[in-house]
Amino acid sequence: MATGSTLGHVALWNLEERCLSSTLRHAHDGSVTAIRFLQSQPLLISTSPDNSLKIWIFDQPDGSGRVLKSRCGHSGPPCRIRFHGARGHTILSAGQDRSLRMTSTIRDAQSCELSQGSFLKQSKNLGVKMEELKLPVIVDFASDETRQRDWDGIVTCHYGTSDVRTWNFQNKCIGKHILKPKNEVKDSAAQVLYAWQNY
Repeated sequence: MATGSTLGHVALWNLEERCLSSTLRHAHDGSVTAIRFLQSQPLLISTSPDNSLKIWIFDQPDGSGRVLKSRCGHSGPPCRIRFHGARGHTILSAGQDRSLRMTSTIRDAQSCELSQGSFLKQSKNLGVKMEELKLPVIVDFASDETRQRDWDGIVTCHYGTSDVRTWNFQNKCIGKHILKPKNEVKDSAAQVLYAWQNY
């Protein structure tokens, strides 16, 4: 039997021995609203208001589960949405959930959130939610696909800071650079343009 919690955990119970078997901690970023096993298969489907649906498979030696497939979007309202590249097959979007996502209009399986680093281990060590370790909300961004295999092709500016971050589209992750404008720029669009021109 499986039960979901308002904290996003999924508990798995052994009914024969009447005990807790294992726990999928932080299975979702919001409360688990529905879970269901697929008949005669070691698969569990879970959903949450964090705008995600996940399929878990129980094939580990200790009987614990791992994510087999997942589909998700922004868990908060999007702030900025733009096409990336000339062909219009890719959409970049920033949301109030403090994430930057890539959505493919051709193949949904290629859609993903651009990584900000490994938060799972940090969140366990610090005892905080993964969301709290993310960068502040992105208020504006710009991108260019020119030579995106060679360098970071996306820049973002964030709420409450004048620092501008770079992102690598090819590796789907945050870049190595933090751009700091010489003069404080208040307007977010001007900040992105300034950083992009001086990158």
